[in-house]
Amino acid sequence: MAGLWVKLMNRLGYQKFIAQGGDFGAMVSTHIALNYPTSLKGLHLNYIPFNYKPFLQKDEELTKDERKHSKKPTVFSG
Repeated sequence: MAGLWVKLMNRLGYQKFIAQGGDFGAMVSTHIALNYPTSLKGLHLNYIPFNYKPFLQKDEELTKDERKHSKKPTVFSG
């Protein structure tokens, strides 16, 4: 799916673009960023599924705050 989006954007004349994705699109946009990084000017994700895990390089680790907040779900009340 990510490859098809990049191909479409290129055919439309956009060599660099911004990707935005929510829910399932968050996963697709993430794969665009991972597999076609030179095509992107930026990436915006929203409504990220609760089972989403960040993609880290082999030598990269989550920060202390990232580890702390990834262990418990955030509950919003209004």
